[in-house]
Amino acid sequence: MGGAVAAKAVKAMCENAGSPSVVKGVVRGLSIIDVAEGSAMDALKSMDSIIASKPKAFHSEEEAIMWNVKSGIIKFLESARVSTPATLTKDKGVFKWRTDLAKTRPYWEGWFKGLSNDFMSVKVPRQLVVAAPERMDTELTIGHMQGRFKLDVATHVGHLIQEDDPKGLGKLVVGFINAFKIQEKIPG
Repeated sequence: MGGAVAAKAVKAMCENAGSPSVVKGVVRGLSIIDVAEGSAMDALKSMDSIIASKPKAFHSEEEAIMWNVKSGIIKFLESARVSTPATLTKDKGVFKWRTDLAKTRPYWEGWFKGLSNDFMSVKVPRQLVVAAPERMDTELTIGHMQGRFKLDVATHVGHLIQEDDPKGLGKLVVGFINAFKIQEKIPG
């Protein structure tokens, strides 16, 4: 979802600035992690059942951490131990999800509709990091074949690339920054 928000924000900045060169001074690159309009829109059809299958509460943080790993949402226990607690809140002795995803339902389509076009239309270097290139929609596939953005494929990860392989993702992003000279060379 964050990639969709970033693409829309950068596109809006380009449109409001009236000149791509103005935006380049502020936004020097755009990297989106494992989101493509086509697969995101398709996934929305099953989101209600996915949300319904999530436990509503846990007896401990550890139980929630283990659920995230066993369900496959996060592949690595160490990552789950770092990120899961921030997604919980304690209420009357039990741990519940901090965010009720069902309440965000009215916004889902708006987040992802037009994402591929938004991403492709910004006039800064772009990177798309995916876990599975077959999830790319037609517009992204054609754009990649035309060399309009850098595509990186993260291996041995699920949808939450940043959780499953933070070091690997960091290397891909640093490689993008260095390749496009977005800032002084970053060691890595």
